[in-house]
Amino acid sequence: MPLEDIEGPGKYPDDLNSAWPLGSDTPSEGDDHLRGIKNVIRNWAGTFGNGPLSDLLTAAFAPLVHTHLWEDITDPPTAFPPLAHTHLAEDVTDLGDVLADYAPLEAPALTGNATIDGAAIASQDYVQGEVHKASIQIAEDHTLAVSDSGRSILMNTADATRTLTIPPNSEVAFPRGTRINIANWGGANDVIVNPGTGVNVLAKDGNTAISGNRAGATLEQTAIDEWWLVGDLSSGEGSL
Repeated sequence: MPLEDIEGPGKYPDDLNSAWPLGSDTPSEGDDHLRGIKNVIRNWAGTFGNGPLSDLLTAAFAPLVHTHLWEDITDPPTAFPPLAHTHLAEDVTDLGDVLADYAPLEAPALTGNATIDGAAIASQDYVQGEVHKASIQIAEDHTLAVSDSGRSILMNTADATRTLTIPPNSEVAFPRGTRINIANWGGANDVIVNPGTGVNVLAKDGNTAISGNRAGATLEQTAIDEWWLVGDLSSGEGSL
């Protein structure tokens, strides 16, 4: 029977018939078939160049890891979306110019009332100023000021009774919870705690006199125009 037409140039694997040669073909036809197969292989391999199979594959396929010159790339992209990244401030050369374009944020206007656990609170609920201020010694009558908050006032009674007056909130607005210590310092006369107009002083048995050298008491504002007086108190001139 005739063999495939696989002799000569231009014959490639697609020209081979996998069913041929038949078992009934003569040996000489089988030899012709082998020679045709060699011709096909030679023609096909020649399209990749000569050499071992590894050389042929190297010539036909670029390696996975490789580089190219930019000028060798056809139709290169013209824009590159940056990957997410960060820079240190000192690495940004024009940071000052960039920040100059941004105005500082305007402080928001706060409205409404402050709350703690859902309950509204007033600004009077916060004691302002230092907790423990240096004590001062006074050798005269004294009217409390906001600057006395958290202070110990040592009143010298060596030559006379001293009066310490608590002004009303309309004159001096003390933060609620303000505490002031008062002491009878250096004398045998009394210190009298005197409530101003509209001020209520809460003291045991109405006693508002601090009698005796080194005796002391503490005033704490419990509400507007209401003060609790506790300490070494006695009934003296001006007691409630």
